[in-house]
Amino acid sequence: MVYGITIGCGFFLIINRFTPLFLLIFLPISINLFLFNIFLDPGNWDIPTYVLSVNLLLMLIYRKAYNHLFYAKASFVNFHLLINFTE
Repeated sequence: MVYGITIGCGFFLIINRFTPLFLLIFLPISINLFLFNIFLDPGNWDIPTYVLSVNLLLMLIYRKAYNHLFYAKASFVNFHLLINFTE
């Protein structure tokens, strides 16, 4: 399942569709890969370090897409429902 998610994220990153979403989905996988190689296989740091640094660099490039995630309170001033519940 992890490999399927990784391949799917990689595919959508290559075709440049929903890039911030798939970077966010791929972040825990790359952190897990990095931490696994630090603690359980300390000789191989080159590939996990590269994967995590590229992921964080791309998230830094797309940081404007993540601004709404850090709001303390959501505002629904311009939010309109398509269904009228008063009827």
